[in-house]
Amino acid sequence: MRKQGVKPTDIPQDLAATMFTNPFKAAHKGIFNIKGPFDFKISKGKGCFNIVLCEKCGDAVAENYIKVENNEKICIDCWTFK
Repeated sequence: MRKQGVKPTDIPQDLAATMFTNPFKAAHKGIFNIKGPFDFKISKGKGCFNIVLCEKCGDAVAENYIKVENNEKICIDCWTFK
């Protein structure tokens, strides 16, 4: 109907609901065609943040979430709010 120039608001609601739900009811083999194995390698990209180890628990934490308490770099979980 849309290819014929019918506006979305002019399509009857029951017909629109059926067209919307049909893909969800279809078998995945009828929608997707996935083949493999794939021959390409995925390389690990550069991290977005610098990582710092918490000096209390040893967890790796993004640098922007580190707190300094008593001259120690600590994570938010170990940090005591004063």
